[in-house]
Amino acid sequence: MLMFAVLGPLRVHLDGEPVSLGAKKQRTVLALLVARANRTVGLDDLIDEVWPDDPPESAVANVRTYAANLRRAFAAAGSPDVIVRSGDGYQLTLDPPTCDALVFDDLRQRAADARAGGDLAGSARLLEEAGRLWRGSALAGVAAGTRLRAYAAALDEAQLATVEELAEVRVDLGAAAAALPALRELVTAHPLRERAQALLMRALHRQGDVAAALRVYTEARAALVEHLGVEPGPVLRAAQREILAATAAEPPDPGPKEPAPAPVRPAQLPGDLPAFTGRAGHLRQLDEALAASRNGPSPAVLITAIAGTAGVGKTALAVHWAHRIRESFPDGQLYVNLRGFDPSGSPVGAAEALRGFLDALGVAAERVPPDLAERAALYRSLLADRRLLVVLDNARDAGQVRPLLPGSSSLAVVTSRSDLAGLVVSEGALPVVLDVLPAHEAHALLVRRMGARRLAAEPEAAREIVTRCARLPLALAVVAARAVLRPDLPLATIAADLREAMRPDPSRSADLAPFRQADPATDLRSVFASSYRALDPVPARVFRLIGLTPGPDIGLPAVASLAGYPLDRARAALDALVAANLVVALPWGRFGLHDLLRAYAREQVGAGEAEPALRRLVDHYTHVADAGSRLLHSRRGHEPLPDPVPGVVPPALADAADALRWFAHERPLLVDAVRTAARSRPARAAWDLALAMYVFFYRQGYLDQAVDALRAALGAARGAGDRTAEAQVRRALAGMYVRLGRVGEAGDELRLTAELFEAVGDRLERAHTQGTLAQLNYSTGEFDRALEFSESARELYREVGHRNGEARTLNAIGWIHAQRGDFEKALVFCTGALDLHQAGDDRVDAAHAWDSLGYVQHQLGRFADAVASFEEALLRFRESGDRYEEASTLENLGAAQADAGDVTAAADAWRRAATILDDLGHPAAATLRDRLANLPQPTTPVASSGSAAP
Repeated sequence: MLMFAVLGPLRVHLDGEPVSLGAKKQRTVLALLVARANRTVGLDDLIDEVWPDDPPESAVANVRTYAANLRRAFAAAGSPDVIVRSGDGYQLTLDPPTCDALVFDDLRQRAADARAGGDLAGSARLLEEAGRLWRGSALAGVAAGTRLRAYAAALDEAQLATVEELAEVRVDLGAAAAALPALRELVTAHPLRERAQALLMRALHRQGDVAAALRVYTEARAALVEHLGVEPGPVLRAAQREILAATAAEPPDPGPKEPAPAPVRPAQLPGDLPAFTGRAGHLRQLDEALAASRNGPSPAVLITAIAGTAGVGKTALAVHWAHRIRESFPDGQLYVNLRGFDPSGSPVGAAEALRGFLDALGVAAERVPPDLAERAALYRSLLADRRLLVVLDNARDAGQVRPLLPGSSSLAVVTSRSDLAGLVVSEGALPVVLDVLPAHEAHALLVRRMGARRLAAEPEAAREIVTRCARLPLALAVVAARAVLRPDLPLATIAADLREAMRPDPSRSADLAPFRQADPATDLRSVFASSYRALDPVPARVFRLIGLTPGPDIGLPAVASLAGYPLDRARAALDALVAANLVVALPWGRFGLHDLLRAYAREQVGAGEAEPALRRLVDHYTHVADAGSRLLHSRRGHEPLPDPVPGVVPPALADAADALRWFAHERPLLVDAVRTAARSRPARAAWDLALAMYVFFYRQGYLDQAVDALRAALGAARGAGDRTAEAQVRRALAGMYVRLGRVGEAGDELRLTAELFEAVGDRLERAHTQGTLAQLNYSTGEFDRALEFSESARELYREVGHRNGEARTLNAIGWIHAQRGDFEKALVFCTGALDLHQAGDDRVDAAHAWDSLGYVQHQLGRFADAVASFEEALLRFRESGDRYEEASTLENLGAAQADAGDVTAAADAWRRAATILDDLGHPAAATLRDRLANLPQPTTPVASSGSAAP
């Protein structure tokens, strides 16, 4: 097993033997992946960490090389999947036993649990074990940027805190002498660390050395004044007062008196969960807030507002933390379930909750005031000089909670499915928002409930269960209970049941049946229903309709069209859903919800709601995609769309860059929208949307997804008997097939396309088809046939007066002549194409002409002209977002620069091209890297497509 160590110099070991980690920058990449283990680390973050100031042009390629080297090293050590590609970056997967930092965190948490449970000796043993993991400063020797410096600093701070915690436990155990050496070393190295100084004072005092203890205070105060210009804080002052008070003379004994009745010490906490798992970061956040409140300038109530969606584990976290810290509140614990979202629909009123608290505090029934305000005043008076822990579980809103908040020196823990923003604003509550569990914590929850052996026997099924449960703790607990009750049932069977229930199927909703329970408190549908019923009608309708979308997220304008609302009304509804923790606000104005909530939302859609909502959504996407496509390809020749249906509010796109951003955000939803449109009647939106998506998907390399959308649109066009639409879709399909290298299928589609356009008499579309046939024949090396089709297309374009099409075919003819070696003739045609394009306004097609001209100039030995032409092409391809053609032009630019003797520029161009091809998953990236390895020898340029996308 690979072991990763960051508590000191960065090390990786396999069975005790070191694994080589390569050069300094490669080690930095690994360090950041370890620091963000089990999360995707984007290329931008990796580059910024390795080159904080001035990354080279080759930074992306270099990072990919470092990652590949690390993956090879770990594969050789028997762990090929430790680092995997994820999104636009990489993810390193670590289980707690395989990384010393995770082991360290676990030991500290277990030590805190032991201490909270009264096991001081056990806590000390665990803290000693945690301390032995350290080999020096965290990540010593790693070239760190801002992220790693912050990570290492946090680890180093945790080490110092562990030394303090161990010393405090030893003092509490009566072993102050054992605590003194580490404390003296700590305050010598960190003289401004007030907690360590206070602990040293306590340890010396316990040893009976009062003078030395007070001398520590004097020296610490002098250091603080000298270096920071401040007086000691409350921790040090409290330690001094404690020692002085203990040494003061005892007052004379006033004699016997009647003992006062001991105050009642309530203990109302529910039992802790024996299988509580995860939430280490949230527990640490809560611990730190509690410590800060203790060390503040004056005793004050600390209010923590734990919020999150239904079933996410708010109560479990609150109760578990309360058990951990209850010894810090010697006057007892109060607990009430306010039933704010109870399936019964009957929340507990503040007056009723206060009556229960006053009873628990020993107030006689006749002394309980009838008025809510008077009850609250009596309650706060009873708590004024006491330290109590008050847990207010399942609150509906801030108003239900306020009368129950204690006065100073106590702690209130509030849980709610709403965001409790009012408590945060007016009472200064600490917001703690829970999301679904990280994958490794979700897996750990299953291990705690089902046993490690059972999960290890079926790891793939275990991973699928985690995914199908959306990493929601309640769902995981329900499924785990089923598995425990049926030890004979394979996990693969459970995973298959979940897969079938959650399978996307237009004919039915996803089914929450696998999560059904007899107890409404744990039945997932009942739990979700209580949150849903609390919504006002407009947010409830928006929530239902979002359930119709495939996810993973959706933008505000699309939600407005889906619901048929103005933007401001849709925004207000989404704000309410975010406040209720039913929807998550994401960057770029997007909104998402997890799959189980989506399934529940879809179940609530009423008869007659789905069809008009989906029609509006498809119409929204169609109109925005059409506008975006025209910005990306100004000569797009399809007919204008009909007006949007009522209720649709498509946003205006400012320019081509705005269009690219919109397509990038909406891409995951567009193919599904085409399928939805294809099932509707009328189905015109299916082909309108598929054809509007074509330019973006073609240029960005999403070819397989485009084929899926176009095939759905083709079925719709054929079903509607629209021969023109069928022909347009078939031609678009053929263009995708050509770029995919599926020449047989492209040929079949083009033959049918030609027949259809011949039958309907559309000469412009016939010209487009002839141009695509030319591309197809060029791609198979049949230059004569390609030339014939190009000449035919050129004549048809002339007949219909389509100047841009004529220019495209001139460029294609010039390109074919260049491939046959007739560069002088090619120069004439390519120059003519460029002249026609520059007389128009289509910069994309002009980019192809510049690229072809650069290629011809290169072959004629006019290197400077070639470089200038390629740079003109690059500028336009980047504007249009055509990444494949950008890579092709960079390839040819590098070839011209290499033959001109500028090896450095050539290498830079090829590295950039290889990076783009890597992102597109194109095999030509490997060929380019081979060419890079062979520099400085001149190379022959690589042919691009020679023509624009049809």
